[in-house]
Amino acid sequence: AWVRWELPSLHLDQKMGAIPFMIITLLVFSFIDYWSHRLLHRIPMLWHIHKIHHAPRELTWASTFQEHFAMTITSAPMLSVSTLLLGTYLVPPWGSVHVLVNYLQHANIRLRFGWLNYIFALPEIHRYHHERDPRYYDTNFSGGFVIWDQIFGTFHYDPDQPAQNFGLDEDIPLSWHQQQIQPLKWIARDVRAKLRRSDGP
Repeated sequence: AWVRWELPSLHLDQKMGAIPFMIITLLVFSFIDYWSHRLLHRIPMLWHIHKIHHAPRELTWASTFQEHFAMTITSAPMLSVSTLLLGTYLVPPWGSVHVLVNYLQHANIRLRFGWLNYIFALPEIHRYHHERDPRYYDTNFSGGFVIWDQIFGTFHYDPDQPAQNFGLDEDIPLSWHQQQIQPLKWIARDVRAKLRRSDGP
């Protein structure tokens, strides 16, 4: 759509050498991905939508797809900013890489990756993000490299205490149909509560 509508782009892909462009690409995509994910946890309305993804008590590759339909909308700003900066040619390959990384992160792989966990957001790292223990809810947001978790203080890795228990300590519907409806009810409840407070004495 971006190409068809001839929307603007800085097209750094056409203005830089291959190596610096690859570095810029990794930094830009990972930075936007990090903050997009972190905001899903920080903004209550977005968390109601995103918590469906955190509901499974067991992580497998299929957990990648347990999402609310509105997640497609929340990812649009990330793609738009990335396209504006880098150009349209990176959207298909980045989308493919992003899906593969998500598969890997949620796969039930019980391998120890050691020092690689300090560089890449491997399954061992991402499992902390899905831990039921609330202390870990706001850790390990990165989707590829953990550089931004390291910089912003949200990185967690303890080789002596791996993540074991997943899911949320609240009632999440089991059926797909109800998982699409319930977040909208939560959001409506919060909006009504805010309106009542604003109309109060």
